[in-house]
Amino acid sequence: MRPVHNSTGRGEDSQEEQPEVMFERLPHGPHKMSREEVHHNQWLRTVEGMIAAVARNGYYATSVKQVIALAGVSRRSFYELFTSKEDCFAQACQMICDRLAEGVVNAADRRDVTTDIRMREVIAFLVAETEVDADSMQLLLFDAPNIGPGGRAQLDNMLRVLERVIAREFAAPGETAARPSPLVRAVVGGLARSMLVLVRDGSTWREDSLIEGLCRWVMLLERPVAQRLSVMAITRQKQEAMQVAVTAAEQTDQQRLQLAMLELLNRCEYAEAIAPARVADLAGLSIKRYFEIFKDGHDCLLAAYDSVRRDLLTIAARPRIEGSDWATSVILMVRGLMGHLADNPLHARAFTCLMFEPESELVDLSARLFHEFVALMIVGAPGRPDPVLASELIKGAIWHLLSTFVECRKPQILPLVADHVAYLVLALYLGGETAMEVIEGNSSSFER
Repeated sequence: MRPVHNSTGRGEDSQEEQPEVMFERLPHGPHKMSREEVHHNQWLRTVEGMIAAVARNGYYATSVKQVIALAGVSRRSFYELFTSKEDCFAQACQMICDRLAEGVVNAADRRDVTTDIRMREVIAFLVAETEVDADSMQLLLFDAPNIGPGGRAQLDNMLRVLERVIAREFAAPGETAARPSPLVRAVVGGLARSMLVLVRDGSTWREDSLIEGLCRWVMLLERPVAQRLSVMAITRQKQEAMQVAVTAAEQTDQQRLQLAMLELLNRCEYAEAIAPARVADLAGLSIKRYFEIFKDGHDCLLAAYDSVRRDLLTIAARPRIEGSDWATSVILMVRGLMGHLADNPLHARAFTCLMFEPESELVDLSARLFHEFVALMIVGAPGRPDPVLASELIKGAIWHLLSTFVECRKPQILPLVADHVAYLVLALYLGGETAMEVIEGNSSSFER
């Protein structure tokens, strides 16, 4: 099976230009292919047609007509292979995940080389896939999460494979590494974010420098720090539990409406979540009171996000205002962030999980929050790594940990993984040993 590049042009009665056919049709009449071979050939052509159509048009603007035109199969053949467009898309995702998982496992299975070389080969494979087959990687990293929980599950499954491979590499002797540590998950999140940026923005880095930077990121796991970080986190949690709880201030009507909207975004489709009547009802206020505060649902949405933004940027700025040095500020920022999001899980949802909603405005708002927080975190850092790559690795690490624990409804765990993120940020700039010394020197400081 090979691509062809002739356009079908316009038919006599056609009102639109037909997509270019990607593959030669199977020959009519007798041929040497078995029934199973014909079935697989048509299946593969169709999922490749789906990948190409989504890359050109986006998932929601892609139609079965476009897919079969690209694949060179009939509508009847399409519905013999798939129940719907959604089914074809899901199978395309699965094919990509299977191929990537096989490549990652094969690259990591070489026992005749050292860990750093195996990790380099894993990363080189992922970078090559991103550059050679950008359409497939875009579908998995961007389009699949945007279509809802099913698509996110496909990406999550691929990331779990990568987590297990990396966890195995850095497991202590005799350790099974059945459950990847938060440190491993954060590192994998950074890798995924870098691949996403590479697909979305094109090659902003030279291939050799990108592979080198990602290898250094993964090899931060080489030092046995995960257990030390977890012990310190549990100790801080016990100290915090002994503190006297402070009663939250009474909420204003505006705050009640904003929280109600965030709650609805967590439960409902975008159009329903911003409906003024739904928001007012959940907040326990009249629709008249709603319109005394907000012009419409969009106005309420922006106010809700601005409130979350102010809270998070206040947390980010506080250590610097109080005169902390850069390394200490990073630790206090991350601890403050994780503590705040554990106390306010709707803010955590707005900060991370809504980045994969079909509504682009939510994606833009969430992405802006991420960018501003991380930008404040690395201001004043020593200039060792590539600043753009470092920023994306840090964003990915925070995103993956937050989404892991927020999606499984365990935001209370977030303070326990704060120092894992802080370690990775500091180690990027200061090295692993110095990073641990700074964190252990600030083991009693906890911002909440």
